[in-house]
Amino acid sequence: MARAKQITADKLERLGVRRLAEILDEHAGADAILRRKLTIALAALDGGDKLAVTLGKRIHTIGRSRSFLDWEKGRELAKEIDHLRTTVAGPLAERDARLAAEYMWDVVGLADPVLTRIHGSAQAAVEVFEAAIEDLGRLWSAVAGQRTTLARRVFAALEGDRGHLELDLVQAMAAPLGPDGRAELRRLVDEALAQVPEPGDELRDWRDAVERRRWTAVLAILADSEGDVEAYIDAAQRGGVDMAQATDIALRLIEAGRPEEALAWLDKADGSRATDEDTAIDLRLAALEALGRKDEAQAERWSSFTRSLRVDLLRDHLKRLPDFEDFEAERRAMALAAGHEDPHRALDFFVDWPDLAAAAELVRTRLGELDGGDYGTLNRAAAALTSRYPLAATLLFRRMAEDILRRAAASQYQYAAGYVRQCEALSSRLGADAEAESHAAFLQRLRRDHGRKYKFWHLLGELSSGDRMAEA
Repeated sequence: MARAKQITADKLERLGVRRLAEILDEHAGADAILRRKLTIALAALDGGDKLAVTLGKRIHTIGRSRSFLDWEKGRELAKEIDHLRTTVAGPLAERDARLAAEYMWDVVGLADPVLTRIHGSAQAAVEVFEAAIEDLGRLWSAVAGQRTTLARRVFAALEGDRGHLELDLVQAMAAPLGPDGRAELRRLVDEALAQVPEPGDELRDWRDAVERRRWTAVLAILADSEGDVEAYIDAAQRGGVDMAQATDIALRLIEAGRPEEALAWLDKADGSRATDEDTAIDLRLAALEALGRKDEAQAERWSSFTRSLRVDLLRDHLKRLPDFEDFEAERRAMALAAGHEDPHRALDFFVDWPDLAAAAELVRTRLGELDGGDYGTLNRAAAALTSRYPLAATLLFRRMAEDILRRAAASQYQYAAGYVRQCEALSSRLGADAEAESHAAFLQRLRRDHGRKYKFWHLLGELSSGDRMAEA
């Protein structure tokens, strides 16, 4: 049972304002973050000018610092920047919306210098800057002004950025820029692209390719903000990523009521390693349905199911069949899944359908084909089979445990021990005539083959006194 919190806002309120102020004053001397928060809170009481000056000084100090930060100090700095962000977006914005929009630029501008200083995980800081960018877009949406000037400001920020959150900035500012601002930003990006050398065969061209794709990604976001499919396709082609983004293009064409063109793009990208097969299948089906080519769509569902064993494809295929035909089609699907070239995919299918009897039969007949290292598939199947098919579940738990021991993966011995304990818990339900060795025989075999893996036996609680002496 979790303990009740010793300190809560309601309990602190009972201390009274004076006592709380004394405690804060006492601890602010030793806690720099608390001291800065209090300084900003007090500045907010004195009015917008004092608050703006206090915020500006601290933002400037953070941006000027060059010291590297470890994981803990990086998290502390992220929390402080988040406090600056919420103060700008809240109290300062209530007093002066335009000044808050300007200051939020400064907060966002900290992303590059701060993220390059943090050692280890910078995720906490990234999340703060993502929130700041969202605030920036919201604040500038509420501020009247020259949108072409704002576009030049966005472009300058992109030029000076070293890859930190630049596309998030474009996404957030696309709406505040309005048509005029987006047109100006597009013009500036086109000029920047014109300075990038055309593709060649030299190894050094990879830098130019990165730069080209960077700017064309900006154009793609602007195209999306205006629902301009042609501009989106043009951006992908200019960046040399049109085949990699074929499904993205197809999706936009379908949404624009152009399914025939979507199919053409999917055909061009068919088999490309950059294309997600499931996404491509779903888009192809959507395009065929939009064109009224229902028979082709049904044939595509079945063909795709035979390769992928996706449950949703089979369900959609069966519900579109005439009465009485669905039973025979389902029977064929089950037989096809049982003999599928990928037993892991087949096992996943039977668990999801669900047909646990078929899953148990697959485990029994194709156990040797199952990779004991595929813990995601085997562990999930074993859990599903435990209640009704303890033998099949036992075989899977043993398969996973033996894989870990065979590889001598000491860091995973705790999982192997857990699998063996699962086998022990199921052993009483196997029956005397079970088509598998007894649990005692299984343990004996593990002892013979892996007896010197002392860490595993210690975790399992099976170490004898002799083993303990050997381990020491």
